[in-house]
Amino acid sequence: MGILESLDSVGSTILSRTLIGEEPTELSARSVSLLVSREEPDLLAGSVLSSNGTSFSLPASADLFENGTQFVDSQVTQEIMT
Repeated sequence: MGILESLDSVGSTILSRTLIGEEPTELSARSVSLLVSREEPDLLAGSVLSSNGTSFSLPASADLFENGTQFVDSQVTQEIMT
């Protein structure tokens, strides 16, 4: 298992213990970073996830997720090249 796959597993474990609306958790080391969050779908439209200069923007549409979706998990994993 490579480092990015390991970070995915760590992120999933953190998210399984994260409450909806908690501040995002960010872990970083010299060569990798991981940002995880769990949020209500209505609050995600137009939001930006950012970690160590890398970002991901979600569309501004409020209809991104089906009705009944309770929460959305997000992970940003980055391998930092030196």
